[in-house]
Amino acid sequence: MKHLPIFLLAAALLALTGCDSVSTRVHERFSGPVYQVKIVNVDQHKAYEVARIALTKMDFNFEHGGPAQGIIHAIGPLHPSPSAPGTARQLWFDAKLSPALEGGTKIEVLFSEMVEEDFNKRPGQGTLTPLRDSSVYEAYFQYIDEILTAKP
Repeated sequence: MKHLPIFLLAAALLALTGCDSVSTRVHERFSGPVYQVKIVNVDQHKAYEVARIALTKMDFNFEHGGPAQGIIHAIGPLHPSPSAPGTARQLWFDAKLSPALEGGTKIEVLFSEMVEEDFNKRPGQGTLTPLRDSSVYEAYFQYIDEILTAKP
């Protein structure tokens, strides 16, 4: 009987241990996607051209958008999963371009991963998950920097 309060205390502590991670996941699930931002010191039309060239270097195909609209939508190559036959992964790209307050152009970028499991049985029923922290953002912004610093 003496061990019952200790057992209840241990059970309560164990139950409350994961609350922070659960609340974080719930918040992330219902909050909007987080765009990564890069400011470039060129006008919006030039920034649009540079952004498109950087996507081409990453083997993305342009879907739609334009410099006047200030948007770019593109899709990356399809990658079948060798460990799970019938499963495919693909990156989606969304960018918004607008004048930056401090001058130049603000490029807001969001990469999302589309995973379609067993696409032969259920075509078009995949999950699209925004990538929050991924090296793909760094690679994309590095291409932008390389293009801007290259001699014309």
